[in-house]
Amino acid sequence: MTINEEIFAKAMLLVKGELLKDEEAVLKEICAMACDELMGRLKEDVLLTDIHDSFVRSAATLALAMFLEAETSQVQSFSAGSVHVSRQNPAQIRASTDLLRRQAELMLLGYLKDHGFGFKAVRG
Repeated sequence: MTINEEIFAKAMLLVKGELLKDEEAVLKEICAMACDELMGRLKEDVLLTDIHDSFVRSAATLALAMFLEAETSQVQSFSAGSVHVSRQNPAQIRASTDLLRRQAELMLLGYLKDHGFGFKAVRG
């Protein structure tokens, strides 16, 4: 099984397999995108084999956030761990996708390059 297939299988577990066939195809592509995004952010000294399981979980979580942001899903609700999303409230969807994205990054904290953004104190 390839890494993309593992990520897709994990993402399908998160949505409990409640997708139409065309939605599954979209999710599969988004899983590949999530994998590429995270692979591109791995620090140079990090080997995928060392963090394989965490990487798959993180990429599946990121893919789920991306999938929901794309608003292609007709799923009315799903649960991913302690996060429950209902498609009836756009504000809840946005907050949930932000939470899922943060959770995906936290799973690989220490293994990813930062985005180059930081806070600095300013004295007046």
